[in-house]
Amino acid sequence: MRKIKQRSVLTGTIMLFVLSGLLLGTISSVAAKDKVINWKMQICWSETTIWSEGMRQMAKRIHDASGGRLNIKLFYANQLVGMREQFNALSMGVMQMHVWPTAYGTGKIPASTFFFSSPGGFVEPEDFRAWYYSGGGLEIARETYAQYGVQYISPMFFPDNPARISKKKSIATLEDFKGLKIRALPGLQSLVMKELGASPVYLPIDEVYTSFDKGVVDALSGYTTYGWYKMGIHKIAKYISEPGFLMGTLVLEIAANKKAWDQLPDDLKAIVEAATREADMIVCQADLVASKEALKEMKASGMKTNVLAPEDIAKMRKVAQKVVDEYSSKDPISQKVWESQKAMLKKLGKY
Repeated sequence: MRKIKQRSVLTGTIMLFVLSGLLLGTISSVAAKDKVINWKMQICWSETTIWSEGMRQMAKRIHDASGGRLNIKLFYANQLVGMREQFNALSMGVMQMHVWPTAYGTGKIPASTFFFSSPGGFVEPEDFRAWYYSGGGLEIARETYAQYGVQYISPMFFPDNPARISKKKSIATLEDFKGLKIRALPGLQSLVMKELGASPVYLPIDEVYTSFDKGVVDALSGYTTYGWYKMGIHKIAKYISEPGFLMGTLVLEIAANKKAWDQLPDDLKAIVEAATREADMIVCQADLVASKEALKEMKASGMKTNVLAPEDIAKMRKVAQKVVDEYSSKDPISQKVWESQKAMLKKLGKY
């Protein structure tokens, strides 16, 4: 009888500990869900652009959908760190989230140039989008960035087919690229320009206007038409060269510090992913309309337009594909990305 009593007491004690543990776990889980999280996010534009407005809408959407549990405080270009240092700052946790032109990170991650633009590859934004969401692109981007302490959340597409802008001479044929000092983004764009005989110069967007005005470069590429107009570049430029064959679609990254991301509850991760994809569509369509209007204004201001011949565009595409093949062969991740992109292009009947 005594043994039975002792066993009952022991069993009761164990049950008490188990129930206490479950209760504490539940309380901890509820506390974690109720915790207010504040993130800093730097974007790569000034406060007054339509793109920044899209980001403000995104931050509000996250706040509202999370019931105020996740607050995103926006910082505009260079407010926390310079554009060149932004990726490293994100990786180190200086900020928890950012929007950034992926090609800026090519020196650190060679494959990042493929996540930004695909010279000789994707031209239409929906083709590029298909690769990201139906061809394994998003998974490859996340796998690549995780090695650097960064969570790649979503791509942000800019559908405007950006033309080249020049000041001293028009760019009407392949020969016009020879000896041309042109602002180009790091990675594949610069390599293709070099192969065409140009002298590419990497300049973050916040350094472009002054450099162009002072003659550091004679021509510009790698930005949307709305972006050039908003910058006021039409006031000092003379020529527009169409179409923007080399970079038909630009893709920026929306990414987070991986440690901060991993600490988010799953429901907040889902809210952020949904909000970033919505922001992509808002910004994408806003830029498409604004760039068409900007092009009309730039032409009305007196800028002259040259249209490259179809045969020149075809030759440039072949040059670009050769450069991309050579570049990808030197880095296993780049090769993986390029093979994946080519597979999607073949499915779409465009390679």
